[in-house]
Amino acid sequence: MMDQVKDELDVDMNYTTTDEHVPEAERNNRTIAERIRCAYHNLPYKAISKLMLCYLSMVSTKQLNLFPAKGGVSSYLSPHVILGGRNIDYNKHCQVPFGAYVQAVQENNPKNTNAPPTIDAIY
Repeated sequence: MMDQVKDELDVDMNYTTTDEHVPEAERNNRTIAERIRCAYHNLPYKAISKLMLCYLSMVSTKQLNLFPAKGGVSSYLSPHVILGGRNIDYNKHCQVPFGAYVQAVQENNPKNTNAPPTIDAIY
């Protein structure tokens, strides 16, 4: 199956066997683990749910793709832009850190009730 990809894309495939070490992949895994560990210990909470830990790992991984990699495919475009086709917005993607206590706006319908306009949340 991978030979079809090799023929269509004109790339050199690097096949690895079980228990063979790939230094680039191992370094990438270490970088992600370090980011998760740092973010986990920065959180001000005594208990963290499994769901929040799952999202912490996804956010830590996605943030690596927000900026161009040194020696990457492009020195100007990030992997997020190349693969997703969307530019990053600083106010949307970088303003609030993971796990911050925030007040989120909620749309009340009808608007003329005593329901609170915001709710407490963890970002």
